[in-house]
Amino acid sequence: MSGIFAIISEKENRIADAEGAAGLMTEGLSVYGRADCGYEILGAAGWQLILGSCISGMHQGVPAGKPVIMTKRFIAVCDAIIYNRSEMLKAVSADEEISDEELLVLIYEKFGARGLLHVNGDFAAVLVGRGDGSVRLVRDHIGVRPLYYVRTEGRITVSTDYRPMLHLDFIEPEIDENMVYDALTLGSMASETDTAFANVKKAVHGSVTRFIRADEVKTERFYIPGERRAKRRDYDEEYYDDAARLLRDAALIRYEAVLGTEIGCEFSGGLDSGMVTALIDEIADQRGVVRPVVYTWSPSPWDYKIRQADGGKLRDERKVITRFCEEKGNACIFRNAQEATDREKILSRGAREEICEYETGIIADSMQALADAGVRAVFSGWGGDEGISMRFGPFHLAQAGEYKAYFKAAGHAAGGSPKKYLGFMRRTVRYLYESQKPWNGLQANGLTFSVVQPAFAEEMRQSHKGKMKYFGVSPEKNLLSGTLESRTLLAASAGADAGVMYLFPLLDARVLDFALTVPRRLYIDGDSKRVLPQRALSDILPGYLTNFAGTSNVEKEDTGRMDFYTEIEEKAYGALTEFYFEHIDRLRFEDYLDFDEMKKTISEEKDPVIRTVLRNMLRLLYKMQLLMR
Repeated sequence: MSGIFAIISEKENRIADAEGAAGLMTEGLSVYGRADCGYEILGAAGWQLILGSCISGMHQGVPAGKPVIMTKRFIAVCDAIIYNRSEMLKAVSADEEISDEELLVLIYEKFGARGLLHVNGDFAAVLVGRGDGSVRLVRDHIGVRPLYYVRTEGRITVSTDYRPMLHLDFIEPEIDENMVYDALTLGSMASETDTAFANVKKAVHGSVTRFIRADEVKTERFYIPGERRAKRRDYDEEYYDDAARLLRDAALIRYEAVLGTEIGCEFSGGLDSGMVTALIDEIADQRGVVRPVVYTWSPSPWDYKIRQADGGKLRDERKVITRFCEEKGNACIFRNAQEATDREKILSRGAREEICEYETGIIADSMQALADAGVRAVFSGWGGDEGISMRFGPFHLAQAGEYKAYFKAAGHAAGGSPKKYLGFMRRTVRYLYESQKPWNGLQANGLTFSVVQPAFAEEMRQSHKGKMKYFGVSPEKNLLSGTLESRTLLAASAGADAGVMYLFPLLDARVLDFALTVPRRLYIDGDSKRVLPQRALSDILPGYLTNFAGTSNVEKEDTGRMDFYTEIEEKAYGALTEFYFEHIDRLRFEDYLDFDEMKKTISEEKDPVIRTVLRNMLRLLYKMQLLMR
């Protein structure tokens, strides 16, 4: 992916050293571009514009974009890869020699926000109206491409990555106390618009964010998940056929876009990454080329012995991974235990400036290993749980009003016992009731913190709004909550640092719309869940993978990966905890946390969940500190 930036100032607030500001931004975004960076300084409709791009040129056979795009109506910078390029070129009668970036701007120029709905691609853009001086920020349907902005007096600063923005002398980062509290109580910082910094915002995905002037903002959403409904079918098999066609096309168009680039896949041994890897393997076989390199976050069998089946139930995802790689012929890279726990590497990563909101360690390992293997385009299965492989259960059938399927599932669960049947009904009522209540992260995780300063805790309790736990209950709302971006934004920034670009076939908007609007009964069959994609791709998904994915949760089962995480916690997190306590500026954050109590709790607490939450909080504050110099 490319890096773009824009510093848009009212003329009375123009930047005296525009060249210096442009240099800071291009230097900060240079990791995003495989070609040279470029920028322009110009004026338009009462603004001083400093616009620039670092272009990656990853879409094979398509001209790389210019740093700044000029059309009749707009001056723009854009990062885009358009998968249905031929269709979109015809829609605007454009020259085939233009870049994806210019094509996207022309689509918006001709059709407005509704035109973006029909673009199948990943994109982010800043457009300044030549006539009216309006500023528009555009992001793709689900937010694969990041776009952050900061408003200061008479000025809007926008960038693919917020790290270089915070080095500009006119931007002073401010702590978002609500997000800090979320990180402590909910274990996440998911938001459609907010970051760890109060003045750094995200442009809303699937939308056009419009600034009339620097202080007036309007958001026009062009994509709402599930509004485009799947075609009604008479037979379940027809839904499976439709799903297979959509999934194959989503993988193929992305594969063809980066054809000629060394391709890799992430494979956890689960259903989502297994689907994507199997689809990319199938395409490679059809073309007679080498199958992609596969990386798994799990440790190798020679680091930790593979757990044997327990009562006929497979306990270890690495059994699936090793068998898959052997039978399919993929070069398979396991996470290296020695490297992942190497103290020097751990501390060097801990001292890096990073996007603050998300823990990057395990994904950074993945990206670096793939990059070292020559991979530049990584296919991820992220997004499956939110869409095509939703973990719906029988309670969700009742919630969706699919009562015939619900009563069938209830009968199956009861096994002929009236008492169990009645208990199932009671659990359903309780679930439906609880699903309408805001989620209390402290209560749900059983956490009580003496480490939070009393005044801060009371202030947050009084002002903080409870967050709904949308996953499963309302998957459409979940996709609009910012939760999904935890992976896409991390993959964008950390991937750029490693020199790789991520692609997400399961986040294709057509796949999501289909998954959200087909009957929920398609996902459940007796004890089996996530049935729809398994049956859709039964011809390429091996049975040992679907059996494991349909009956196990690899994040919670007693597997070799969990042994590995425990070791990482004690070695890597332990070393990082010491490092953070030694280097953190306690005075800066003393209103929020009692660091002495925090240190004591981490050393004495037996519950690994609480230790992990507190260690992640330390990491968050330290990373913020690095960016607040």
